Amino acid sequence: MTDLSQKPSKPGLVPALLRAVPPAYVFPAVSSLANAHLVGSDALATAAFTTIAVPSAAAAAAVTARDHARPRRRGFGRAAISGAALGLVPALAVTGVLVVNEVVSSMMWLEAPPSAAIGGAIASVIAARRASRAAESTEPEEWPDEWYPTTATKDDRMIQTVGVR
Repeated sequence: MTDLSQKPSKPGLVPALLRAVPPAYVFPAVSSLANAHLVGSDALATAAFTTIAVPSAAAAAAVTARDHARPRRRGFGRAAISGAALGLVPALAVTGVLVVNEVVSSMMWLEAPPSAAIGGAIASVIAARRASRAAESTEPEEWPDEWYPTTATKDDRMIQTVGVR
């Protein structure tokens, strides 16, 4: 017989990555591709799927792994800022190494770090939303005493009042 009083187990890392990484890849790629078509830039269209979307997906994977290992209940603003910082710092370091060693052009400074920050923020907000929903579903529902209706009579009429703070 199954014990229903136990908390449900935390989903694995793979489902969490499957929820966070595809949006972090697709959103920057689609927006960059749309901009490339608007301005008529073939270089931006090529970069949309490589140097823009890949750092975003990598940052989303790193943030998701961090949030999966240490889940916390945070506000969405704080989650977005911490995710963006976690995505931005490694992207700056890797971009710096690649540009200094002339593996990529200096245009990578404009593409990879902002994309990684966006990907980290997306993944962190997804994790914060999931943690918030999980916390709300496990909290017991309590009604304060002053919310219970009371009945009083006045001028031969029944009046129901509800106390509100």
